Amino acid sequence: SKEVPAVEQEPSRGIWGCVEDHAQMPRAFLKDNRLRVPILVGWASAFGGSLQSPAISYYYLELGLDAVDIGDVGLVVTFGSLLLGPLYGWLLDKWDAYLTIALTLGPCGIGCLLRGIAHSMAMIYASALAMAFGGINFEAMTLAYIACIQSAESRALVISAYLFQYKTLSLVGKSLYPVWDRCMRGLGVEDDMLRYRLVMVTCTAPCLLGFGAVMAQWVGSGCKAPSADPTDVRRDSEAYARLEPESADRPAHPRPPSPAAPPSGASGLAPPGASGLAPPVVSVRAFCCVAVILVSQSMAYTMINVLWPLYIKQHFAWRDVEYSYLLFVSSLLAALSIALQPSITSAVGLYRSPIIALAASALCFSITFTLQDASPAAMSGHVVGAVVCVVTTAFLKPSLAAIASLYMPVTQQGRSFGVMASLEGIGGILTNLVATRLYQQSLTRNSLGAGGALPFYLLTVLLLLGALLLLYVSQLWPGGARSPVHDHVDLEMVPVPALGLGVCSGEEAGPDGHKGLKPRARLPSRQ
Repeated sequence: SKEVPAVEQEPSRGIWGCVEDHAQMPRAFLKDNRLRVPILVGWASAFGGSLQSPAISYYYLELGLDAVDIGDVGLVVTFGSLLLGPLYGWLLDKWDAYLTIALTLGPCGIGCLLRGIAHSMAMIYASALAMAFGGINFEAMTLAYIACIQSAESRALVISAYLFQYKTLSLVGKSLYPVWDRCMRGLGVEDDMLRYRLVMVTCTAPCLLGFGAVMAQWVGSGCKAPSADPTDVRRDSEAYARLEPESADRPAHPRPPSPAAPPSGASGLAPPGASGLAPPVVSVRAFCCVAVILVSQSMAYTMINVLWPLYIKQHFAWRDVEYSYLLFVSSLLAALSIALQPSITSAVGLYRSPIIALAASALCFSITFTLQDASPAAMSGHVVGAVVCVVTTAFLKPSLAAIASLYMPVTQQGRSFGVMASLEGIGGILTNLVATRLYQQSLTRNSLGAGGALPFYLLTVLLLLGALLLLYVSQLWPGGARSPVHDHVDLEMVPVPALGLGVCSGEEAGPDGHKGLKPRARLPSRQ
């Protein structure tokens, strides 16, 4: 097969250009032999998992749990990303990507099945423990593998593209929940608990079948997933060598290590000069600063998923079907924000766009959850504000992940995404452990934060602190619209043909013969 021909980059492609780029990305992913199976499994699990999402909180309430109990269950699940995220990332970098992805799928399917048949708190906790070992890390490991085999020129685009596809299929699943509910009622299933149980197990089949498909891909590839392109590994090594301070006992331009056998001592936290791939301390510091902001982003995401349905049921008496409509609208706009993220980043700035999103999200959280009257004006204002919170929260994840990943070389993307997954887990733990209890206690308060608004006020403060921290990071590298590590790269939106995101020719295939996504280098932007 022939490579997609390159075209000249237009100065500004706008919204329709961005839509065209994202429309081509699924085809480009599926043509890549390395990504086809993980991408298809991700699409299936996104649909299956999202169909049940509008009913999860209501299912727990039907089982007799309150906000604190729901938080404790979520605490068990999020401990999985906290403890296992870095381990899975290390396995992906040092061992095998396909096997690592498969390890996140099997327990997830078992956990969803146990949750659907649970009759006691012990079974609920068992299902949460199984999911802690699995699905919560699947998205992070898939993103890590995508980033690992892409160079920095296309990383922002492919991360945004995958998340957009994932979000779109999640949107389809959520939008079909009212249809599912009506079909169940039409078949005579009037009992709420039985309908909830049936929808809880819809994620089981995609995860277990996906586990088998990824394992078959692993065996078919000779029990070894294709790794990063040698050209990208060598370029990363040279870029980091240029950034490291010179020393008397180290050559100014160290010889890049062999991509087929990276040095055993290479580590994301290795001191400067330990190896050609070790990032300088300042890059590790910047990565950690950006990744830490994911804690507040994860808290916002978890509060929307855990506390928002409880809040609207408490104050507006809305149930699962009404919540599914809200979830559909907010998810639709969130998917659009993810799709437009590369274009927004190009127009507004690599750092400026997430800073604005953090500030806007903080403002909306502080206002939206003070609207507690069951009047049309208050409910309308709450819906608009909450939707803005969902959209800004969704926009932040690819923005922060793209920035953080650029501070690390391609050979350490698994560990970097594992660390980011752990920090997201910390955000989920804080929400489930602290925010749910603050919500339960503030329901009876008559002062500041009454009616369940207190945890959202604290989240406002954390989001503002995140904006300030990101502003600090942006000042460390003047002209921050370019990649801080790969100084020959900009994040301007590049059309898929210009990136060469098609099937490579034989000459551009990897050393093991795999053909797939291979971006073209571009000249740096000097804006």
